[in-house]
Amino acid sequence: MDQPKIELPTWLPWATTACLAALVACLCELWLIEKARTRFLRVQVQLTNASARSAQNEIDAERIVEQRAVESLRSGAGARSLLVYSMAPPDATAAHSPSSGALVLDPSDGSGLVAVTGDPEQPMERDYQIWLERAGTGPALPCGVFHGLADSGRPAAPFKVALPLEPGWRLVVVDGAKGGARTLDEAKAHGSIILATPPFTLRIPSR
Repeated sequence: MDQPKIELPTWLPWATTACLAALVACLCELWLIEKARTRFLRVQVQLTNASARSAQNEIDAERIVEQRAVESLRSGAGARSLLVYSMAPPDATAAHSPSSGALVLDPSDGSGLVAVTGDPEQPMERDYQIWLERAGTGPALPCGVFHGLADSGRPAAPFKVALPLEPGWRLVVVDGAKGGARTLDEAKAHGSIILATPPFTLRIPSR
């Protein structure tokens, strides 16, 4: 006896296809959500690492620049928020290059302190000169001259920058001739940049 044939509804294949398409769409949406979540977590980790590096950077810088000197600058009139930043050699192959340095800047009046560490005592016929390099707003400006001593008993040297400062400025230390130079080109002709900050993105207005 023949089995009766069961006729499937004509809409069934279309319904099955629609269900599969909906399932694929849901899976794609879940994949996109997970991808976005992973990207968000990666950015959070990067921000956390950057914050940790910034905090460590300030700790290292304040260690190089004597804490007493930093507190003295901080207690000055208007010194509510200090910029503290460590400096690094731009060229590791330089003949006379300290291992590190640091600066502390009071953005209310442009006064600051700078120190270098990790180098022997500087020859008497040489001095360090700190320069302000501005991003496309004129020539570099001299900010101060100091002599490099051995690490023991090294004082932090004062300097002064001219305000306002537009984004892109940086500070560099040149090991040059005694007494410093009139221009940065002249300073580099008789010496070399031994320490530098990265270009700062912040703007410091004049008060």
